[in-house]
Amino acid sequence: MISTLPANPTAGIAYEFNWFTPAKAFISNPSGFLNNTPSSTVAFDFTVAVPATAGWVGLEITQTNATNPGSVDMQAIWSCAGASAGAPNTPCPPDPQVMAYLAQILELVNLIQRQAVPFAYITGATHAGLTGSGEIAVSDILGVKVTPTAIPSWAGIDAGDPDTLWLDSWINWGNADGWRPREFLRSSPHVSFPEVAGQYTKVGYSLANGLTVSIVELVRES
Repeated sequence: MISTLPANPTAGIAYEFNWFTPAKAFISNPSGFLNNTPSSTVAFDFTVAVPATAGWVGLEITQTNATNPGSVDMQAIWSCAGASAGAPNTPCPPDPQVMAYLAQILELVNLIQRQAVPFAYITGATHAGLTGSGEIAVSDILGVKVTPTAIPSWAGIDAGDPDTLWLDSWINWGNADGWRPREFLRSSPHVSFPEVAGQYTKVGYSLANGLTVSIVELVRES
C-alpha cells in the first residue's frame, strides 16, 4: 500500500494502519505507521503479505494524535506473491481451490450435455437371443437398438425405405414408479431414444411367437 499524508501547517499528524482478515485477526499489528511534521508532506510505502485463504482483507486506520485531525490519501496496489507493489503485473498462479471448483463444474456440464443433449453415443451391453416377454436392467443410458434376428414367416411387410414390419411386438421403458407407453417394433433395426432416458432402469419387451431379437444399449460418451 502507498499512502501520502498532506502537509499540516500547525502540527504533525500520525496514523497507524492495521490489516485484518475476515476472522478479525490482524495480519500484523500494527502493520505500518505514517507521520509528518508541520508544513511537510510524507509519502510512505509498505507491503503486507495477505494469506491465500483470507478471501478478503480489511484495513483499520487510526489517527494516533487525535487532537490534530487530518487527512490521508491512499492507494492500494495488489500484486501476486513474489511481485513488487507497483511493478508490472504478471498473471497470478492458479488458485488450487478455484481450479478444483472449476473442474467439478466442467464435469457436471459434460454430464448434462452428454446425457440430456447428446450429439453422439456409443454402444454398450448387448442382450442377445431374447424371445417371449421379459425385461432387461439398464442404467444411465440414452436409448436402445432392437434388431430382429429371427422373423416368423407370418410377419407382414410393407416395402419401402426402410421396410415396415408387422411383428405384433413392442418394448416399454420403465422404472420403479411405472412404465412408458409401448413402442411397436416396425423396422429392422429399431432404435429408441426416450426423453430423460437416464431416469429409466429397465426395458420391457413383448415379442410374438417365433420372433427373436437382440437389444443393444446405447450409452453416452465417457
